[in-house]
Amino acid sequence: MDEQRRAKNREKKSSVNWWKWAFLGLVLVLILFVVQLMGSIQSVSINEPNNNEVTHTDQEMVFTATANREDTEQFINTFLSTVLDEEENNLSVELKDQLLVHGQLEVFQLNVPFTISFDPYILENGNVQLRASAVELGSFSLPVGATMSLVADQFYVPDFIAIDSEEEMIVINLNEFNTEQNISVEMVRIDLPEDEIQMNLYIHEDEIIDNFKDIKLDPSQEKN
Repeated sequence: MDEQRRAKNREKKSSVNWWKWAFLGLVLVLILFVVQLMGSIQSVSINEPNNNEVTHTDQEMVFTATANREDTEQFINTFLSTVLDEEENNLSVELKDQLLVHGQLEVFQLNVPFTISFDPYILENGNVQLRASAVELGSFSLPVGATMSLVADQFYVPDFIAIDSEEEMIVINLNEFNTEQNISVEMVRIDLPEDEIQMNLYIHEDEIIDNFKDIKLDPSQEKN
């Protein structure tokens, strides 16, 4: 009987030791994987924040527009789907109490979902600064700056957007962004928890004239 008990105990210890070493081996592989990944990531700085003040002329008319998070989110995602290539078209923005950027990154030939959380701030010249506060990258635990570097390397970045992964910051240079209709934008207020977004739209009077000069009033429509 004693010999049988000792044999069972040896089998039990052997089973426990096997699982222990398998677990330690898995942890070691994950550590080496993360170390290799971190070693391959360099800080990225793309474009520069534009701190210039915009001078508006008397010929420009200003309109103040307000929007909620839902409408702004739809506008941003429509813009992203327009400017990004098809293979990059998994990038999207969600507006809650913070600005959340969702997408997928290629990490060692694996598509890994990510989410970066940003807090928005308005600069003196009406540009927008986004400060990253948290990141989720699948089951990996990577610093915010490292994840931003991967995003900057794998996605198209327009000229009016500046990314500094070391500072964990993005600046949207609205003073460099003009539509085909020469409408410029300055942000006035962004309060996501209160669902309040406000901006100034500057439109040159020539644009109004060019767009409405061919509209003729019907002289037969007289006031009663």
